[in-house]
Amino acid sequence: LYLAPEAIQDPDKVDAKADIYAVGAVGYFLLTGKPVFEAKSVMEILQMHMKAEPIPPSKRVPSSIPAELETLILSALAKNPSQRPASTREMLDLLDTWSIRYPWSQSAARSSESAVVASVTATREPAIDETTFLTDTDIR
Repeated sequence: LYLAPEAIQDPDKVDAKADIYAVGAVGYFLLTGKPVFEAKSVMEILQMHMKAEPIPPSKRVPSSIPAELETLILSALAKNPSQRPASTREMLDLLDTWSIRYPWSQSAARSSESAVVASVTATREPAIDETTFLTDTDIR
C-alpha cells in the first residue's frame, strides 16, 4: 500500500503531495525490496501509514544506501505534507546532482539487485496475511 496519511484520513483534501508520498513509498520498495510497513492486516498497515515512522532503508538491507538518497526517500514519506519535497521535479533535480558523486552502471544495478533479492528471498514474509481477504463464499 502506498497511500499517504491524508488520503486515508480525508480523501477529499488529497493533492499532489500525496503523489510525493507514493513516490517515496515506491522508492523505499525499490531500495529495500519491502513495503514501507508490514503487518497482518490492511487496517494495521493503514494505521502505520498514519502514525508510525518508517524504518530507515539502510537498516533493512545489507548493501549501503547513500545518506542523501535515504533522507530524500524518508522526507517524501513525511506524515505532514508540508514537510515533503515540493514536487517530483525537485526530487529529480536532487537525484541528478547526486549522479556525479554516485555513478551507476547496469552491472552495479544488477549486482545490487541480486543482493537485495537474495536478502528478501531469505526473509520473505507476506506483507499482509492472505486470510484477511474475503472470498466469494464469504460474501454469499
